[in-house]
Amino acid sequence: MLISYFKKYPFTFLEAENGQIACQMIQTNSIDIVLMDMKMPVMDGYDATKWIKDHQEYQHLPIIAVTASTFREDKEKIVTLCDGYLRKPVSKKQIIEELKKYLKHKTEQKEPAGQVLIKEVLDITEIKTKIEHLPPILVEEIVKAIKIGKIASLKELMKSVKQKDDLLGDNLIDYVDNFDLDTLRNYFFK
Repeated sequence: MLISYFKKYPFTFLEAENGQIACQMIQTNSIDIVLMDMKMPVMDGYDATKWIKDHQEYQHLPIIAVTASTFREDKEKIVTLCDGYLRKPVSKKQIIEELKKYLKHKTEQKEPAGQVLIKEVLDITEIKTKIEHLPPILVEEIVKAIKIGKIASLKELMKSVKQKDDLLGDNLIDYVDNFDLDTLRNYFFK
């Protein structure tokens, strides 16, 4: 069903009927992101994700868990194992928002005068790499502001980031403007 959301886009999807086949596909194909069903036969999504994360050459792959489970314990386990989390049934909007966090893309925004502004959006790996190059004191201040949820402070701190790295600053300001503290936690908390 998830694939049907993207038929009109130039994406290539590989579908595995179990976790063991998913791991084999990752070894033999160039993969940008994994949508992992956590309940599968032969090897479940938990074991498949652990296998992927245990192999150095695949650790960079973002894995988004897709599950019907409503148990809090399952969600806690999934969040520590996977990069993202979607609970079934998943809407097209939900999956697009989650994919945008991990895949490099550009967005178009209409400006008041009818002009179109195209913004480059960094993927999670690029953002984390750029954050590593920020001054540690700035990162510490951002972490403190995220922990207590101070949006106004975060906005000011992201302006400081923008002075050091314009593209990174723009991307992080968008997360602050959308009150997306979960994504910021993912970027700044180790």
